[in-house]
Amino acid sequence: MKRLRASAVLLLALAAPLLGQADPTLKRAVDAASALDYPTAIRLAHHAIDDHLSAADQKVAFRLLGTSYAAMDSGAEAQEAFGQLIVIDPDFDFDAASVSPKITGQYALALAEVLVVRHLSADSVRFVAGREQMNLRYTLTQRARVVVRIEGPDGSVRLDSSLVDPGTVRVAWNGLLADGRPPAGGTYRLVVEARSAGDQFAADLPLRVVAGSVDTLPALTHLPGYDTLPTTVVPPRSFKPLGIAALVTGLVAGGALALENGDLSGGSRREVTIGGGAALALGLVASLSRPAPVPSEANIRYNTLVHDQLARQNRQIAETNVLRRQQVELDVSPAPKVAP
Repeated sequence: MKRLRASAVLLLALAAPLLGQADPTLKRAVDAASALDYPTAIRLAHHAIDDHLSAADQKVAFRLLGTSYAAMDSGAEAQEAFGQLIVIDPDFDFDAASVSPKITGQYALALAEVLVVRHLSADSVRFVAGREQMNLRYTLTQRARVVVRIEGPDGSVRLDSSLVDPGTVRVAWNGLLADGRPPAGGTYRLVVEARSAGDQFAADLPLRVVAGSVDTLPALTHLPGYDTLPTTVVPPRSFKPLGIAALVTGLVAGGALALENGDLSGGSRREVTIGGGAALALGLVASLSRPAPVPSEANIRYNTLVHDQLARQNRQIAETNVLRRQQVELDVSPAPKVAP
């Protein structure tokens, strides 16, 4: 039963990557491992390696050796085989959900014994050179002195040179080369070199760089939330003219009555009455008519402030656009690696 479980673990570990090998000896090694004949699988895998396998078949052979040795509880040999696999394919990882902890444990021990730079990556990003930045990542398996640089047809720049502990490391690039200029565009390389106690390893990632101009800002035609106000306003209706007409009519009538000691004739009284009524009518018409617009000093001052602020902001936009026309926007994305 233990041997059957080991077989299942091994088959899960080998599965798809071991299909379609070009070397016949390696094919027989895979068949032997599938039949639980690990000694034969190991022997044939070593023979296949001695026959100068292709790079793809070398990865298959060392993976087969590592998993076969792990199934036989030969930890040192498994780690040695996995170490060769790591050097050939630093980014390889087992699927921990489908592979025995025995295999992943041996592989982790092998990783700790080999100095490699793994999972070198960069996100596709668009940014303004010198003002923004892009992030680059890699994983280091041992403490080492690391130099990170970008190089290409228009120059190069060193991004980091320091002693780095194992783990995932992030490095930023502001889009400028060593002389302070942005790249003109083309294919560049992100290079990471690690050195430790006589061991060294280098990894690189092609980057496609497209340089373009930065968009300028449009001038403002109005300030959002600050609309201008009318320069004239219509005052509210006032019944003051009617009040004045009534007051004047009352005074005139009272004065006339007082002067004549009440001896006014009927005609005179009618004239006073008619005149008073006409005055009251004129006062009423004047009170009910629509007042003429008058200048609004408060609105005029407010509009002046809005116009001054709009002009100030447009001057700032013009100054910003002068700087923007001198800037370069970079569109950077990982490029496909060319097979050796």
